[in-house]
Amino acid sequence: MILIQGKNESSLTKWTLLKKFVLQAMIIGVCVGAALGLFTLAFGFLYGDSVLSPTETVLLALFTFVLGWGLIVVILSIVFLPAIVRFFRLVTAQEKYLNFSFCEEMRSLGINRLSYESSDWFVSLDQTPLIALNRKFITQAEEQKLPMSPFELKVILTDINGREWKMRGHHSSMVKLEEWLSNKSGH
Repeated sequence: MILIQGKNESSLTKWTLLKKFVLQAMIIGVCVGAALGLFTLAFGFLYGDSVLSPTETVLLALFTFVLGWGLIVVILSIVFLPAIVRFFRLVTAQEKYLNFSFCEEMRSLGINRLSYESSDWFVSLDQTPLIALNRKFITQAEEQKLPMSPFELKVILTDINGREWKMRGHHSSMVKLEEWLSNKSGH
């Protein structure tokens, strides 16, 4: 369970979830960029004596770090952009139909974690692109196995307006979501 660290333990908001999600992409990008930069630096010093000066090797390693970081962040942003858009559309639809503000609801319930389950709410950033569901909004859930991926699962949710929302994510997270949906009384 990840806690939001802050000076005053602020409540959970849509933007807090998005910032934490983007932060994860940035950290992955920095790690990949650093690995590429260190590899370039080591390779340049070991085998680049006849081609590159030490200054050029360091500059090439720095360039590789920035390029590697940037590519990973851009690729992860493009890959997860549909999930981020779906999250904001889903939360906005819930706010509109159930007539509440997500931020105010989280504040009134004292929710400040990125992973939370109660009888009314399922909030998760754990191995799944952003999910925040209110039980009153969902009427039906249907599981679909993905034949090409044993580690992923797709859950199709139907809201009270009859609209379908496709949630695809890590198998364990989707199973948690289904268990939460099937447990009508909550925790």
